[in-house]
Amino acid sequence: MAMSAELLRLIERKTGKTIERLRSETLCERRRQVEAEHGSPMQLLRLFPFIGRGSVMGEHLLSRAEVERQLDRAIR
Repeated sequence: MAMSAELLRLIERKTGKTIERLRSETLCERRRQVEAEHGSPMQLLRLFPFIGRGSVMGEHLLSRAEVERQLDRAIR
């Protein structure tokens, strides 16, 4: 679904970044920037079923630290 030019301009204005920059940025880069700006780790909030579709697999979400621990254990 294509976004209207007006919506793209609004996104650029609210984020302070160009659409091209936002599209080229990885999720890891964005997370690092947000964590640096706020001084704390980014957290995933799940408000299912109250807002949107949410994540019905919420009990299976892992923290970044846990993913790193499992990765380290797997590659040993």
